[in-house]
Amino acid sequence: MSAIRIVLVLGVAAAVLIRPALLPFAAIGVVVGAAVWLWDRRRTGAGTFEPEPPPIKAVGPEWRAAVIAAGGVLLATLATLTALLSGGADDGAPPGGGLRPAPVVTLHATYTAHLQLTGARDLRITEILVPTTPRSDARLSRRSLTRALGSDGWLPVAGDGYQRSRSRDLDVPGFLPAQRGNSFSPPSGELELPDGRALNVVLNSASSRVVFDAPRNAIGDTFPAGQRGVGPRGGDRITLQLPEFADALEFDVRSRPFRNPILVKTVDVTVWTPFGWMLALVVPLISDRVREVIVDWMKRLFQRRKPPPRRRRRAHA
Repeated sequence: MSAIRIVLVLGVAAAVLIRPALLPFAAIGVVVGAAVWLWDRRRTGAGTFEPEPPPIKAVGPEWRAAVIAAGGVLLATLATLTALLSGGADDGAPPGGGLRPAPVVTLHATYTAHLQLTGARDLRITEILVPTTPRSDARLSRRSLTRALGSDGWLPVAGDGYQRSRSRDLDVPGFLPAQRGNSFSPPSGELELPDGRALNVVLNSASSRVVFDAPRNAIGDTFPAGQRGVGPRGGDRITLQLPEFADALEFDVRSRPFRNPILVKTVDVTVWTPFGWMLALVVPLISDRVREVIVDWMKRLFQRRKPPPRRRRRAHA
């Protein structure tokens, strides 16, 4: 194995291990390399022997009848299943019957969450919910809201706000891959008011935010993109706005070795969008023959054609 092949194999393997999302690009490179290799073999005439295919026997009338009968049975089975499924759909409750859905009461609120990564993978979450909908209706009284929100772990605090604290474990790699994706979901769904009505909490995305405190270089890319600053003990503090068209915030958590300032740059390179296509171009070069063919193509592409030599005119006597 040549030195160039060893370097390319180790580089591609390291890139895929650091970021497994690059595996499809490596597969594209393998397909391209195989296509170039097969084209070269066909062009040079290597391995062009093809055995003569066996003659095709004529199909007798008994086989034709069997195929027609099998097709008829298949069509009859499909028609029966379609009739049963369509009939089952009409066997629901009669119009006007059954339970009616409970009326929904909408509560607009401002939401703030403080996420703190402590230890290896422990995420502590503190959430504050401040209703902004006027409580002119008795259905949204302080007592009704306390009972409804209390069923989801919210406790009343000073003023009109509510707070809840919880913790969860993040998916953090030990060494490889360099980082793994995680998500955090703000409160969503419907709760039940004491009078049986449904309470739908709508968060104001413009005034709500999520503050993430983590060790230095522990958090990679986030969705939506956040504003980074200096947090407690010299760590990172990332402030994110709630996404308008998504139910969860997404973020990458790096393993401890790849939080090093030098290795962080390596991870950033693999996350760079054009890097995947660059990897797909490098993979075919692992094969010596494919590399020779591609280099030959490049030489022909950039080689300047020499003008034909000019013939000297003979001097007339």
